[in-house]
Amino acid sequence: MARAKKLPSGKWRIRVCVTSGGQSKYKCFTGNTQKETEQLAAQYTYTQQEIFNPANMTLFAAMNEFIDNRNNILSPTTVALYRIIARTAFSSIKDLKLSSLTQTLIQKAINEYVAGRAYKTVSNATGFLSVVLKEYAPEFQYKLHMPQKKRKTIAIPTEDDVARLLSESRGAPVYLPILFSTHLGMRRGEICAIDWKDINLDEKTIRINESIAQDEFGALVRKKPKTVQSERVLKLTDQLIAELPAVGEKIITIAPKTITKHFAELAKRLNMKYTFHSLRHYYASIMLKIGIPDKYAMERMGHSTNNMLKTVYQHTFTSEQEVINAKLQDYFDQKT
Repeated sequence: MARAKKLPSGKWRIRVCVTSGGQSKYKCFTGNTQKETEQLAAQYTYTQQEIFNPANMTLFAAMNEFIDNRNNILSPTTVALYRIIARTAFSSIKDLKLSSLTQTLIQKAINEYVAGRAYKTVSNATGFLSVVLKEYAPEFQYKLHMPQKKRKTIAIPTEDDVARLLSESRGAPVYLPILFSTHLGMRRGEICAIDWKDINLDEKTIRINESIAQDEFGALVRKKPKTVQSERVLKLTDQLIAELPAVGEKIITIAPKTITKHFAELAKRLNMKYTFHSLRHYYASIMLKIGIPDKYAMERMGHSTNNMLKTVYQHTFTSEQEVINAKLQDYFDQKT
């Protein structure tokens, strides 16, 4: 701690700094003697250090400070997700001090949170919990036990389904988003960010380098796509080009959540149990069907791994499976 300095008035003055979470807090003290002034500063510093000691923070406070300290580097979607987790997850321990947490208490809170929630939701929450504990309680040794991951069943629209979706949505705001997703495999946020500056009609290409997302306050913001691999240039199909509005007009007129809402209403009306994201699975399945190698399929989808493609491989078109079944039956018929 710095030494107190004597002022022209005869008083003594000292300025102290306490740092927490990368942020500094300054306070000045004035006294009649050097000793008195330095004692006041020392007492304040000790008290503040006790307050700012991570062990004395609650889990909820640690979660929110973690988010605050990364607000400018995390994507708006991630910040919003972390805020939701901080508010809704691990209710039995979030108001406890970090120094009070135990393996048993944490596991109990996870077990309570699991009920009725999807594996991915639980995984997101426990992942966030892990990074917070690693930063604010690095010496705490624990092991999180997750529920067994269930094999995910995905619904892939057939070619007939997609034809119906496009036919029934023609003229509606959701029509172009459906076309961009089924012809280029674009994500919802990427579709909403489409701008004429990214389209080259001479070369028939579109550059995908932005996405529209909702921040923690519900405002729509532009951001970089999901991953580095998500930044890509794709060839526009002739069918897509024919449906684009006049150059200069707004291409996509609705927000991401509105796309989801309109598509859900359309699917329900057609008695289909698909989400808008199912259209990306359809696009991946088309690439699988016509024999496009994984490397190029991953590039077009904007993926860094082929995990999603592997999932799609397990859920190929029913019609294709029926062809394979028939071929196998013919083979064994010839053997008998």
